[in-house]
This record gives sequence, C-alpha cells and structure tokens, in this order.
Amino acid sequence: MNIRVLVSNERQLNAAIRSGCSSVALESAGFPFEDLVSAARRVKEASKTCYYAFPQVFRFEAEKIYAGHVNDLKNAGFDGFIVRSYEVLAFLSENDLGGERIADHNLYVWNREALSYMLSHGFDRVTAPVELTARELSDVGFAGQEIVAYGRLPMMVTANCLFQTTDRCDRKGTEGILTDRLGHRMVVTRDCRTCQNTILNALPLSLLREGKTISALGFDSARLIFTDESESETASVIERFSEAFLNEKEVTEPEDRLYTRGHFRNMIE
Repeated sequence: MNIRVLVSNERQLNAAIRSGCSSVALESAGFPFEDLVSAARRVKEASKTCYYAFPQVFRFEAEKIYAGHVNDLKNAGFDGFIVRSYEVLAFLSENDLGGERIADHNLYVWNREALSYMLSHGFDRVTAPVELTARELSDVGFAGQEIVAYGRLPMMVTANCLFQTTDRCDRKGTEGILTDRLGHRMVVTRDCRTCQNTILNALPLSLLREGKTISALGFDSARLIFTDESESETASVIERFSEAFLNEKEVTEPEDRLYTRGHFRNMIE
C-alpha cells in the first residue's frame, strides 16, 4: 500500500516532503506556473514521485492559458498527472506531455466495463468513485488502483466565481466560507487563473479505520487530499494514516475531530 498526498499550498508541501508518503501531487490552483520546477525538484529530492493535478473544469479559456505554459509543465518533469476531465486527457496528448495519467474520482467508474474502458483508452490508473460502498467497490474490482482515504470532497465545482458575483474579486486566490442554516461552515477555494470555485464539504472524509478493508480490496494506494489544513495538521494526518495503513496499527481520529466515512462501509459480504 502506498500513501499518496495531494497538497494545495507550500505549507502542506513542506509537511508532505518530510513525511513517509511515497508521492506528492500539486493542486493546480495552489501553485503558480513559475513555481512548478522548484516545487517538483523539492519533491524528487525527497525521493518521492511528483504529480500535477489539473483543474476540474477545462474549457477554452483554461486550455488557452495552459497552452502558454506547456514548457513550464514539461520542465518540471512531473511523473504524471491527475486528470479530472477528458479535455485534459486530450490536452496532454496534443502537447506531448508524457507520464502516468490518473483519472480522478469524478471521472466515474461504476462497473467493470467502465474500468476496463478507462484503462485501455488513455489512463494508466483510476481513482475509485467516492459514491460506492466497500461491497460495490469489491464488485467492480479495483485491484491495483487508487482510493481517496482522506479529504474535504467537492460539493460543487463552479466556473462562475462567487467572489466576482458579489463584487469581492481581488484575484488573490484567498479562501471563503459559506455557512448554511445549521451553522455548517463550507470552505470555498478558488482558482483565479480560470475563475473556478470549489465548495467543499463541511466535514472531511476519513477512512482511517478502514485500512484492512481497503487492503483486502486490493488497492495499490490511498490518496490523502489537503485543502485548508495547516502544516501541522497535514503532518499529523499523514502520520496517522501511515501508522494505520503502512504499519497496520490501530489508530483512531482525535476525539475532538469531526469527520465522515461517506458511502464507504466496513463490511464486505
């Protein structure tokens, strides 16, 4: 089992580099093009593989922006890319960007036929859908693939910027907060290059106690997604998952930490 980490800023990157994870992916919105080479170099100097996660929405304007920075992506020497749309898959091929191509969980693989199709049409690895239970994951057969084991998952991705709509656009990429009628606070992240917002679940997914089940399902790696966590929080989460998944120790979440297990179920019948 490998622990793979997706980070959204430099502080989280610092924690990931010091950790025992095998791979670090850079979230596109959190790392300017001009910083990619140095960030990737730091990851590789720590003997870890380095990936780049493309935006979820990749329309004409985004493609135009990225077309002007193909050399930045090539010079960084990424080992692969996390792909969240078929437009990105085409962009990688058209611009001769090599490396492993990982389909993210939003490219929904819901049965064996879909999995086989994805792996024979451009993808080297897929990420299991977060909508499936353990039993359903077993039925599909995700041996050798990847699963999201931790992170605030998107509730909505919008190409219409909430900050711009409310006349608060400063193009600084700072996060916002939406509060619902029950007082739940949902972080809003933004990519100011492409004017995209992502509204995140108020509670992070955590499958910390499901290590044995995930291993039994044959997954090659577990992905930890970091969005608004501090450097110390990032380090703590990676350490807990490393102890549970790599060292097979009984580890629990801190008592004061709220989380969700999503659709995952521990029992496989």
